[in-house]
Amino acid sequence: MLDGTEIDAIIVEAPADLLTYQKAAAAVPLNRRPTMGSWLDRFNAARTTV
Repeated sequence: MLDGTEIDAIIVEAPADLLTYQKAAAAVPLNRRPTMGSWLDRFNAARTTV
């Protein structure tokens, strides 16, 4: 579990980090952006099973 200081940092930093990511992603032409399906495939491939 995260302590309160770490949680507070996430609350403060996450919105700005998300906006920075969105601006960078928007600069990539639509035909070069990965599909949601390919992103989910890569995400699920990295998961470990218990």
